[in-house]
Amino acid sequence: MMRTSSLLLALVSTWPALAQTSADLLLSAQAAYEAGSLDSALVRVEQAIDADKSSAGAYKLRGDIRQRNQQLELALIDYKESEILDPNNPRLYVSRSAARITEGNVKGALRDLEKAIELDPTDADAYYNRACAHYLLQNDQATLKDAEKALKLKDDHADALFLSGVARGAMFNEEAGLEQIRRALLLKPEIPGGLFSAAILLYEMKRYEEAIDAFGEVLAKDTAELDLRDAHFYRGDCYYELKKKEEACADWRQSAALGDKDSVFIVKNYCDTDQDKIPRSPCGSAGEAWSRSKSLFDRAPFLRHAADSWQVTQVGWDRILSSPALQSRYRGQGRSSMRALIIKEVRGFVGSLIGHIVILVFLLITGLFLWVFPDGLLDLGYADLAPLFQLAPWVFLFLVPAVTMRSFSEERRNGTIELLLTRPLSEGSIVFAKYLAAVLLVLMALTPTLIYVWSISQLAVPKGNIDEGGTLGSYLGLFFLGACFTAVGTFASSITENQIVAFLVAVFLCFCLFMGFDLMASFDAFGALEGPIKAAGIQDHYRSVSRGVVDLRDVLYFLGVVAIFLLATRTVLQSRKW
Repeated sequence: MMRTSSLLLALVSTWPALAQTSADLLLSAQAAYEAGSLDSALVRVEQAIDADKSSAGAYKLRGDIRQRNQQLELALIDYKESEILDPNNPRLYVSRSAARITEGNVKGALRDLEKAIELDPTDADAYYNRACAHYLLQNDQATLKDAEKALKLKDDHADALFLSGVARGAMFNEEAGLEQIRRALLLKPEIPGGLFSAAILLYEMKRYEEAIDAFGEVLAKDTAELDLRDAHFYRGDCYYELKKKEEACADWRQSAALGDKDSVFIVKNYCDTDQDKIPRSPCGSAGEAWSRSKSLFDRAPFLRHAADSWQVTQVGWDRILSSPALQSRYRGQGRSSMRALIIKEVRGFVGSLIGHIVILVFLLITGLFLWVFPDGLLDLGYADLAPLFQLAPWVFLFLVPAVTMRSFSEERRNGTIELLLTRPLSEGSIVFAKYLAAVLLVLMALTPTLIYVWSISQLAVPKGNIDEGGTLGSYLGLFFLGACFTAVGTFASSITENQIVAFLVAVFLCFCLFMGFDLMASFDAFGALEGPIKAAGIQDHYRSVSRGVVDLRDVLYFLGVVAIFLLATRTVLQSRKW
């Protein structure tokens, strides 16, 4: 008993020293972090956590360090731990918002910033960061509002003053925007993208002589290769507008050497020829092509360096800027953006675990029912794939919704739907791109079943004695069925951010379209309407095509169902603007 009491007394007496040690380690880690010694800061902050596992500040600092080291998942775990220990620290939410932006979760970042502002309405940086998030989403009015609020709280906030000017410029108030940008550069000459944005506004106002000098200053003081590339392009266009071909081509050659595709086209088709004007390229002539991308003239240089003023890792901003959502709009290449969106969707599904599971389950179910279970192909005694085409619609009833459930719901849940809508594509084009990607995935799952056709052909007596027309018609009918179910699933995904809800809604709607009308027609109450009611359902048309006879009425029916649900999906997307 005496020994236990002595031990407790010793622990109590040493507790202040331990607490002091933890605090000292945290201060030392903070100093190392601010000095840029991330490895040293990480070692010390982990020692501080070992000494006091209830230190919210230590977890927050480790999250900041890990964010700078591009370890986003670990950083978010630390921020969550810090939030549990101290949910009322506004700076925590500001830091976490930067991590969320880096991973592309703009919606989550905005939630964190709103929480930070709620806890500390006097934090100018929180308003500035929220303005940055709005600016990324091209909501210039919200950007201007938050930037002005930051300036009211801190009138010498150079970054907020600069962003306010950039937003005004994007809203076609170039003169006021230029004045604010110049004032911001007087306060903080090293603002990332500042000189470039001022030059761009002069270019937009067609003050080409001044713009040439401004781009010259960018080329003299800036070191970022992309800024140099674009500065040469714009200055070349200024010279072109002033009818100075030699000077313009000199800049365009420099821009082409740095990898600018538009400059390569101009050099080849204008500079190296005797033509007086630039011929129209796939996206127009130099001035025309860029004027259509006005909203990102000044946006790209700012976003390119936003990490410097908003603690977002440069890798995160590079990921955002290299995404089709911004790059294709920046260059006005809508066609490549649509192709990139399709590729993104296909890669996202194929690269996910659920993608492999869905395809594997489809093949497993069809394989078991056709070859293993009783009454399968081997029990029929003749070469006919009818069991496959009778089973496949019921498997599709669950397979296709599993493929499409993430199309829009994941974008809504992650808060990236706004970024998606910034593409140089209409809502209809975005919907169609998502739809085509899902159809490709359905075809990907269906293609391996062709081995069943080959197997039956080899087992037939004589070999190869199968109904090729009926088989081809059945596959065509299955494709049309999958196309309809895909359109339904895409629509279901657009109305909710919950993937499970999207899946269940799609299954219900697909079942109603496939079986609902047949069940309704079976009621005696409808009498003579049995035929028209059945014709309104998918199953009647699927059976018709599966017989090997392609009737134009059946094709038009399938196309009509697809069009109705894709138009409904487009309407859902457009309603976000209402």
